[in-house]
Amino acid sequence: MKTFELKTVAQNPEVIKVNTSISNLKNSLSTIENERKALTESVNDTSKKYQDALVNSGLGKIDKQELASIEVEMREAQSKLQKFNAENNQDFMTAKKQALSDLEAELKAAEDLATDKLVSEIDE
Repeated sequence: MKTFELKTVAQNPEVIKVNTSISNLKNSLSTIENERKALTESVNDTSKKYQDALVNSGLGKIDKQELASIEVEMREAQSKLQKFNAENNQDFMTAKKQALSDLEAELKAAEDLATDKLVSEIDE
């Protein structure tokens, strides 16, 4: 007599592996987008702060040293965003999104294969 252990399609090792890969890739894309958003907000905030400082400098409310310090902060924020965008350019993001699409297709194939295997085991 054959012992039969019923496992769901989601418990299939290949399905688990592909699901994990999809999850990791989605997290990676989300992290990149969140970081881009944070850096963009930082650039916007420091640019506004610099514009306000220019006005205040013109009115004599702040000295040149403080203005220069704010300008350096703004330029550093811009530099960080430019470097980030260079490392995570459109081609890179397109490749990651294509990989995600490919993994989702692979997941469908793995689920179909696991389903067929499960049906075959049940038929035996």
